[in-house]
Amino acid sequence: MALDVKTGRELWSHGKDGTCYSSPRVVEHKGVRQVIEWNHRALVGVESRTGKLLWEYPFPHLTHNQNMPTPTYYKGQILLGGENRGVHGLEPQLKNGKWTVNHQWSQRGVALDMSSAVVNDGLLYGFSHFGRGRIFCLDPKNGKILWQGPERTGENVMFLSIPGHVLALINRGELRIIAARPDRYKQVASWRVAKDGTWAPPVLLQNGILTKGTETLTFWALK
Repeated sequence: MALDVKTGRELWSHGKDGTCYSSPRVVEHKGVRQVIEWNHRALVGVESRTGKLLWEYPFPHLTHNQNMPTPTYYKGQILLGGENRGVHGLEPQLKNGKWTVNHQWSQRGVALDMSSAVVNDGLLYGFSHFGRGRIFCLDPKNGKILWQGPERTGENVMFLSIPGHVLALINRGELRIIAARPDRYKQVASWRVAKDGTWAPPVLLQNGILTKGTETLTFWALK
């Protein structure tokens, strides 16, 4: 659904599929501004101006699986991961006015449950629920897992990508700074930023970080 932000008036709506937890993502792909959305049944691309369906890739919610992570878009490629369903590389293509979706690769060694992955310097960093929770780095060109961090990290991680590093806020309240490198997992720093845990994304400011716990919002200065 698209709404006019000035008036709240509905501009268009599309589809009758069930909802999920994944958030919509607006991109410019093949010269067309479109909304990428993962609903209960499929990953779809919808023209942002009109709501016209451009393409779809069936990837349904099955049994207890839930469609939760927001797809990552990088240089024309969509990186989609789901609970117990691995991570997949997809590319919507436009030829002679017709859209198709090219399935490039699938990786079953890691899977995204609740956490949305981020790209840093051409590599995908995410959090797999396998092994009681492990941070991983993956090459989006071929789906190869480059490394995985320690097991039993947590239940959920919120990521931010910054130059040279990835910020990982773990639901237990720990903020890790991880070097964005392809050869190994390297933790640069770690702080306890919420005593009661947090499931909300951190907010990066020029001189610090905002974190939201169960009962508090805290500003942490960076020196």
